[in-house]
Amino acid sequence: MASKRRRHALEFKGKVALEAAKGEKTLSQLTNEYGAASVQISQWKCQLLEGIPTVFGRKQEAVDAEALTAPLYQEIGRLKMELDWLKQHRSKSASGNVSCWKGYQRFLDANRRRWMRKRLRPRCIRKSVGSRWSWTG
Repeated sequence: MASKRRRHALEFKGKVALEAAKGEKTLSQLTNEYGAASVQISQWKCQLLEGIPTVFGRKQEAVDAEALTAPLYQEIGRLKMELDWLKQHRSKSASGNVSCWKGYQRFLDANRRRWMRKRLRPRCIRKSVGSRWSWTG
């Protein structure tokens, strides 16, 4: 029957890692004294030594909520402008006015136009003609 994994408290890990970092006792002595595996003690020691520079460093600044939401509000505004433009020019495009579509393409930025071209590109459509299949497009 396998034994359960032991969970060590943070204080215990810190104490053992500090003893290992001091170097006064060997790894096998620490293993016998604290009952933790030597590999585990070595890992705790490495974590301690890697984390030392952050102990005295500046604490992380709180993330400004306004800095996070500002780009989102800009995107919402841009999308509202596009929607308003489309609503104003919908009647023209319904009548088949090509210049309206060209104006809208100029209105969009380059990446958006590239995406629209891919979406509006004619695709091959497979139709059944009699007993044979044919490709159109």
